[in-house]
Amino acid sequence: MKNIWFPFAVAAAVVSCSQTEMKQTTDTIKQADSLFKTAKDGFKKLDSISVIVKDSAQFNKVIVPEIEKQKKSVEEVIRNSAKSIDSVNAVIKSTTEKINRSADVIKTVDSARESLKTAKILSMH
Repeated sequence: MKNIWFPFAVAAAVVSCSQTEMKQTTDTIKQADSLFKTAKDGFKKLDSISVIVKDSAQFNKVIVPEIEKQKKSVEEVIRNSAKSIDSVNAVIKSTTEKINRSADVIKTVDSARESLKTAKILSMH
């Protein structure tokens, strides 16, 4: 019996409502629908932000350690290269000193040869 009266009560309530009330009700429903749509869009944005944050966390877990590993490898190569460069510099310095001594010996030999030539020329006169 209760089920029979409910549709009549709803129909009576609808008939008794004025056009203004119906318009207000429709506007309220539209506003609620708009609010639900905005909330749904906000949820989607929040979800995409959480995916980005999750991806960033995965990036930090995977990529950052690899970057650190590569950084250490590069630093080691630089240190080893610096040792090699120091070694090459030592060889260059040693070679330069030998070349300078050799140049001094050549100057001395040239000077002695010139002296001998001069002495030979003078003894012929």
